[in-house]
Amino acid sequence: ASIGESAFSYCKNLTGVTIQGDVGTIGDSAFSYCRTLTGVAIQGDVGTIGDSAFSFCEDLTSVAIQGNVGIIEASAFYYCRALTSVAFSGGIAAIGKMAFDMCQKLVKVTIGGDVGSIGESAFFRCEDLAAVDISGKVDSIGKSAFTNLNNLTDFRVGGTLGSIGYGAFAGCEGLTAFPVVEGGM
Repeated sequence: ASIGESAFSYCKNLTGVTIQGDVGTIGDSAFSYCRTLTGVAIQGDVGTIGDSAFSFCEDLTSVAIQGNVGIIEASAFYYCRALTSVAFSGGIAAIGKMAFDMCQKLVKVTIGGDVGSIGESAFFRCEDLAAVDISGKVDSIGKSAFTNLNNLTDFRVGGTLGSIGYGAFAGCEGLTAFPVVEGGM
């Protein structure tokens, strides 16, 4: 039902996490500093991914959750510098402040449902991020959420878009279109 705070942190030989079912909570720093962790796959819903839950997992390349996510808390994936793809087949209630900060090789983010909020600086310093595809609606995008992402060329929202915070896309020089497919802003 839950993975406790710091439960697997500093496990220097852990290479993969696969959970077949729902998880209520992945606690704060639960897998932090698992530097050899390369993949996370959860085949169900997740209530909360805690603060810094996967921070400093430097070899983590992919995260796939085949369900809905309640909250991705602040810095949950901070400094996962090898992370290239993040895929959520369901929706997300909230992506916290700096949740994916310093995921420098992150290229694509796919969210298969609605997103309540994308927090301040959520994707800050994700230098290689080129595409964000959200199938549902987005209630709000926070301040500086995607600032200075020169490689970001494709940002799609399949439903309505609520508010966009100050400087949310400032300096995204490669962004040529901002399609909100259904119903507009």
